[in-house]
Amino acid sequence: MYSCPTHLQTFIRAVPVCHQTTTLSEVWSIFCQEKCDRIVVISPQDHPLGVVYLCRLIGSVFRSE
Repeated sequence: MYSCPTHLQTFIRAVPVCHQTTTLSEVWSIFCQEKCDRIVVISPQDHPLGVVYLCRLIGSVFRSE
């Protein structure tokens, strides 16, 4: 088995979060303010529920017009 000398913490990056009740307008603001490409969606108990990806959000908005 390969042993990597680097610890997992080296690769961990902070990711913005929002609650599942957050509006799309607020989500868009988070993307713009944080200059990120993904936001973790959390439950009222702060458990991760999933991820919103900027590219999928933009694609969905343009398809609906």
